[in-house]
Amino acid sequence: MDYKEFSIYDTAYMQKKFERAGGFLSTIYADLDSDFGNYSGAMLSSATDESVYSHDGNAIESFFNGAWSPTNANSSIWTTCYHGIAYCNLFLDEFTGLKFEDYSLDKNFMAEMYQYNNYQFEARFLRAYFYFLLVRQYGGVPLLTHHMNADEANVQPRVSADEIFAFIDSECEAIKDSITKDYGDLGNLAMTPANNGRANNLAVLALRARAALYHASPLFNANNDKGLWQKAAELNKAVIDSCTARGMKLSNDYKGLFIGNTSWSDAAALGEIIFGRRMPTENRNFETYNFPVGMTGAGAGGGGGNCPSQNLVEAYEDGDKRFALTVACNGDSWPNANTTPLETFVGGINGQPKAYATPTGYYLKKYVTESVQIAGNGANTCKHVWVTFRLAEFYLNYA
Repeated sequence: MDYKEFSIYDTAYMQKKFERAGGFLSTIYADLDSDFGNYSGAMLSSATDESVYSHDGNAIESFFNGAWSPTNANSSIWTTCYHGIAYCNLFLDEFTGLKFEDYSLDKNFMAEMYQYNNYQFEARFLRAYFYFLLVRQYGGVPLLTHHMNADEANVQPRVSADEIFAFIDSECEAIKDSITKDYGDLGNLAMTPANNGRANNLAVLALRARAALYHASPLFNANNDKGLWQKAAELNKAVIDSCTARGMKLSNDYKGLFIGNTSWSDAAALGEIIFGRRMPTENRNFETYNFPVGMTGAGAGGGGGNCPSQNLVEAYEDGDKRFALTVACNGDSWPNANTTPLETFVGGINGQPKAYATPTGYYLKKYVTESVQIAGNGANTCKHVWVTFRLAEFYLNYA
């Protein structure tokens, strides 16, 4: 799936061709959430006890220094989600039921019509997902299900969190058997290039299950309704069963889940990943934010970034192989551009008092592509995919 920019044309122009309608739908995927340093390099984990951002004065500090408030939400979730919802509603109101009769003799017409007819289910999934992000963050919010102008949207009443969860659940139930199950198994209806990255029915099941668990949690279930817990358990088990039936399983390539899945061709990683947000362009921003300070040559200019906390480090049990793939420690030969083992101690090559050096003694590996060079003639870029749903989550949810 390629992201396209189709927001500057009128509706009639967009309705005339498959690729225009499809391009418009694809732009909505760009509003999905990710966290490759959304706060000027800082990740949301650095607002918690999982990591510390090495740059003082960053916007992330407002979450814990008393500056966070209703008038300083310090988050783009509201704006981004309602932007995506507005586009979903516009697509569902104005771009469904098109016939494209002028192209009926094209050799790919049947495949294109199959793909086009699936777009409405993708749009409903995306809209439901945006509402999940909103209810998770704000509780009850205005529920907009049809396209309207800003003046109309701004006077819509806030509905309860229960109503938002009910909407998410009903939408997922309505589309789960209609949306494409496997874009790689469409036979004569397959499109070139492949539609990697689009939501399929497993993504729908995953959203429904995660939302059900949130709805059952004490935050939204003050009376501890056991029926909500039972429903959450059943839906999360359904995700596990559906993934198993599809041949999916937990990956042995933990590293590949986060930096090896960018081409959607890593079989080991894709055997676990259900859905992810593909970033639209290659870059090295995340690596520049998080590479250790003090390196020279191809690694010069690393920003230190989101440094794992001792609290996070101690959460790993001895022998947990995920630790060494998540956290860079003193003595590690990492990343590839680094010519000497890391010295993260005070006075070390990569330690304080150097500007932006790790305040915790650790640097971040997870999601950081170690082969990237951020400086010199060999400076390069890479693709990034934010993993939204993976099978491991649903084993934990079900447990």
